[in-house]
Amino acid sequence: GAGGGGALRWAGGDEALVVPIVQRGERLGLLVLDPKSGDESWSDEDRQWAEMSAAHASVALQNARSFARLRQLQDLTARTFEALTAGVLVIGERGAFARSNPAARRMLGASVATLDELEPSQPNLARAIRAGVASGGTRENEELQLAGARPAQVLLSVAPLKQDGSAPLYLAILHDITAYKALETLAQRNAALARLGDTISSINHEVRNILQPMRYQVDQLQRVPAGEPALRRALQIIPDRLDALERLLANLRDLSRPLDLRRRRLNVAELAESVWLDVKELPCAGRVRF
Repeated sequence: GAGGGGALRWAGGDEALVVPIVQRGERLGLLVLDPKSGDESWSDEDRQWAEMSAAHASVALQNARSFARLRQLQDLTARTFEALTAGVLVIGERGAFARSNPAARRMLGASVATLDELEPSQPNLARAIRAGVASGGTRENEELQLAGARPAQVLLSVAPLKQDGSAPLYLAILHDITAYKALETLAQRNAALARLGDTISSINHEVRNILQPMRYQVDQLQRVPAGEPALRRALQIIPDRLDALERLLANLRDLSRPLDLRRRRLNVAELAESVWLDVKELPCAGRVRF
């Protein structure tokens, strides 16, 4: 409602001086000077002073906003640091822990404050952190086992924190992967059991394939007179099938041993006849021409 020249007329007729407080095009507020007493009016010097005061006020308000945002960011960073499930260590000069979060203190012990103090209880971890600091570079996801009543598996990463003109700092991050390793072991065991189940199923199938023709040949032996060709053929098949069963059982003695390919000469006609004798009594054999 200010008129020309930034004057604001009060109800009694007096005029107050109003100057906007602006920072980078954003209106932050207004600087309002109460009306002067008597018949005095606002001079150009008054207006210049008011504009200068508004400029200072805009800088002060902007700085206050930036400081508030910085404090919020610092608080958020601190809360995040404390809430992380990974252990975080900030390592300063001579291996002193400049800062550690609760997860790191739970892993290493609340009283441990330096790498020297960490060495007796966790020598592997202390040596790995020292090696990362000595390298001056970044070491990522080095798998280690922490000592203790309940050993834990962790992934260690060490990286330098860049600073200007001050002593170097290093960041060490510890991810507890104990549960993941247990799940991995369980998955491997389940996979091995699944492979064993497939092997047993295959063995069962192979044994049935060996025993079925033997039963058929024994049935045939009970029906034919001695000296018949079928009898002679059955007497050839049964030992052959028994040999196959013995080979299968021999392979079971060590499942990890690779299969041994045994080559031998054979008569293709006899092989075909053997297959036919194995399948001709099956229901589907009625549709087969041999």
